[in-house]
Amino acid sequence: MVISVEINKKIEKIIIYAVEIIFIFILSFLTIESMFRSCSITSSETTTYLFDNPIIHIITISITIFIFSKINKIKKDIDKKIVIGLVCIWGLISAIWIFMSNLYPRADQRYIYNITLQMKKGIFDSFEIGKYMVANPHQLGLLLYEYIFSFIFGVKNYLGLQLINVVALFITYFSIYKLTTYMFKDKKTSICTLIGLFLFIPMWFYITFIYGNIIGLMFSMISLVFILKYLEKNKIVYLITASICIGLAIMFKSNYLIMLIAIVCIIILDMISNKKINNIGIIIALILGYLVMKILVPIIAFEITGKEKVKGIPMLAYVEMGIQEGTRAPGWYNGYNRKVYANNKYDYEKTTIQVKKDIKESISNFKNNPKYTVEFFYKKVVSQWNNPTFQCFWIGRGIKDAEKKVKPAIVRAINGNGKTNKILFEYTNIIQTIILFGATICILINFKKINGKQLVFAVMFIGGFLFHIVWEAKCQYTISYFILLIPYSIRGYLQLSKKIQEFLNNKYKKLIK
Repeated sequence: MVISVEINKKIEKIIIYAVEIIFIFILSFLTIESMFRSCSITSSETTTYLFDNPIIHIITISITIFIFSKINKIKKDIDKKIVIGLVCIWGLISAIWIFMSNLYPRADQRYIYNITLQMKKGIFDSFEIGKYMVANPHQLGLLLYEYIFSFIFGVKNYLGLQLINVVALFITYFSIYKLTTYMFKDKKTSICTLIGLFLFIPMWFYITFIYGNIIGLMFSMISLVFILKYLEKNKIVYLITASICIGLAIMFKSNYLIMLIAIVCIIILDMISNKKINNIGIIIALILGYLVMKILVPIIAFEITGKEKVKGIPMLAYVEMGIQEGTRAPGWYNGYNRKVYANNKYDYEKTTIQVKKDIKESISNFKNNPKYTVEFFYKKVVSQWNNPTFQCFWIGRGIKDAEKKVKPAIVRAINGNGKTNKILFEYTNIIQTIILFGATICILINFKKINGKQLVFAVMFIGGFLFHIVWEAKCQYTISYFILLIPYSIRGYLQLSKKIQEFLNNKYKKLIK
């Protein structure tokens, strides 16, 4: 029995070390890239590759370490009233921004939003062959959500949905705060993480983006909170809540299936470590939560529209598009998924056959051109992960002239291409490097001490990183994983500044002697 426990612990350590090594490799690459280069994006989503000044980044990292050395000396806890007050102010600013920008949905958001308005009038044209909902049945969950709330918010439904995003972002941040407390058992790390989340401004602008990103992330984080609670207290209500929430997360955004896989990986690691065979039940419950939502959503949609769900565009088409060239950047949207579906007469099986053939050709091309392959994936990766704004200003751009309304000067300045926008770009550029460097330091300092539960955000980040190497590229996808680095970054700076201070104190004592 003792030997069995020891073997399990060794297996756990090997897995943890493997995760840490992969995580450090990715973080180191992104940190160096962030210091020397960055990417910007136009209103048409075209990526521009820029050079950075590493000296500025080194200086700002040094200043950050100094600030955290001062934070380490603070003995008193931050008053909860101050935190609540700051959150309320942020909420008020967010609401004001929503009404000032008065941003009508664009791109896929627009399609889904307009379909809900048609559905209210009893028009279901979009569910016919060749139309949007037939091609994209994975959007059904988001469509139903908007349809339900259209009866609450009325004509200007999109503003109400944006206000819900503010609440969802608060809950997401609070969940990350709770998870950080659980992971590191340190109040200072948790409070500083909460502050760090609010200082990461790209996420602010996503409150006007009604595309399931924030809502899905919220349910993912809530699910993780309740899973950890269940592992600790073994109350069935926590497991049921977690299962429902992860199902809802994937319903809003299918990409959050990565979060489910990451949670399952952590549960399996806990099962190996503590020999908890019962953990299989947790995995089954989570998968059932996902499957129930997957089955339930089309049934509800059929009751409303009278239209059966069809398979639509094969998900493999997004993989093929993710390994193709495009005018925006390698692997970004180029219309392939819609074209291949239309060319095959909207037949799922025929489209799948064609997509598989195209994937084989793309892989063959990569094999025969190794230099091109490295360049392709390098540009694709950095276009998604080294864009410090994570296309947050893109959200407010690109509206057709006929639909533009007179915006306040501050809205035009922030979303435009002038001095204000450039200042914000540089701010996000510096913040990105600070986050990446701190997260790297955290893993390096704690390499031999980290346990499985402390790596849950790392597993989610790695999953998102690997998935988007082959999937359609977009910064709006990667931002959901990037903010999960903030707790590690905060922890890294607190520990590094403490070690530097201890080193300097010891040096000073030796000089006195």
